[in-house]
Parts: sequence; structure tokens; C-alpha cells
Amino acid sequence: MEVKYVDSMPTISTEMPVNEILQNRYGIKANFWNYEKEIRYVKKAESKQNSYLPVFPIAVYMGTQISSKHKTLIKHIVKLLNTTRKEKIELIEMKYNNMDFFHNNN
Repeated sequence: MEVKYVDSMPTISTEMPVNEILQNRYGIKANFWNYEKEIRYVKKAESKQNSYLPVFPIAVYMGTQISSKHKTLIKHIVKLLNTTRKEKIELIEMKYNNMDFFHNNN
């Protein structure tokens, strides 16, 4: 589903069609994220087991406020994944400088 960027969260009602409820619950993001042009994959579970979309990331962006514990964990996971994949995952650590975000490749 294509994400809709809004200034305020829409009201959800039980009288709405299911697809509209799903869109208003899972397909909404604050307007200041609209540069992302995000698309989300939503699938009805066929069973109680976990299901997933078999896609692989090409990059992981670590935000400016990530804890050192989580940064270490993510770096470890990416390193392990990169040993088993032909296409490597780029690890990007975001930096904050003069109100502008930029990234440094590690």
C-alpha cells in the first residue's frame, strides 16, 4: 500500500470498509516524512505462524539518537549477513550537523 502523508491522524470507525480501516491504520505517516515516498507491504496472515516478505535490504540507516548497544547489535548483524550474501548491505550512520542531515559510509 502506498503511504499517505497527513497533517493529522484520520478517525477510524467500525462502519468503514476494511480496506479503508487498514489504510488509515497502517498506511498513514506524518506529513514531514513525505520525502520518503514509502510503500508498505501488508498481507493477511494465512496462519498463526509468522510470515514475511522475502526481500533483502541494500542499506541500514542508523539514526543520530541510536544507543551504542543497538548500534553494536546492528553492526554485528549486518556483518554476519554480509558474510553470506553476494550483494552487501551498506551500513550508514547518520550524523547531525548545522540543522542538515548527511551520512558517512562505514
